[in-house]
Amino acid sequence: MTRNFSTLAFPSVTGLTTGNRIERMRAEEVRKLVQRAFLFPGAPRSVVFAATEQENVSCSWLCASASEVLAAHVAGTVCIVDANRRIPSLHAHCGVENHLGLSDCVENDGPITLFTQQVRDNLYLMPAGTNTAEWPTVLTSPRMHTRIAELRKSFDHVMFYAPPVGRFPDAMLLGQLADGIILIIEADNTKRQEAKRAKETIESANVRLLGAVLDNRKFPIPEAIYRYL
Repeated sequence: MTRNFSTLAFPSVTGLTTGNRIERMRAEEVRKLVQRAFLFPGAPRSVVFAATEQENVSCSWLCASASEVLAAHVAGTVCIVDANRRIPSLHAHCGVENHLGLSDCVENDGPITLFTQQVRDNLYLMPAGTNTAEWPTVLTSPRMHTRIAELRKSFDHVMFYAPPVGRFPDAMLLGQLADGIILIIEADNTKRQEAKRAKETIESANVRLLGAVLDNRKFPIPEAIYRYL
């Protein structure tokens, strides 16, 4: 059953004039997302974040930010996985190198934790990696299934950042190995038909659609009113 997170209003960075206020509002919406998606009995422990048909920089930011907030609210370990092999970005967000990672763990032996980097006490990152093998072949290999299973056993929570649902099969393949997908919809840029196609793609692949988040929503309220929010 889809949990509706679309009421979460992630403001556009151009929607307001005061940068600190925007940051506070976005941080509060991330906190709400984590509470509604991960902090309840029987909540999913392995989730894929993906946009609809276009690359969305906010998708990687949401995945990383939600992971950071989740790590701050749980005693267990959280691992962020950069599964966007074509345009990796989570290593930059976490301030580390894109060294050994997801693409490398499939082709090499060793504990799965060897391919992760500790970001803080209970938060870890598995970068996209540097292996240049044909990614679609690697992604669909039995070895990938084994490694994802090892990730889920090694960490209490695993958060994947994947390419857009409508452009590549990555999100669907990972979603089948995880507990489901959270779909990122960008206000003013994601067409209704695109969102509908993405939903149908997810459902046809027998992947659980956990919820949707509306990002970059603009607030047509005068600036002065936000001072009281």
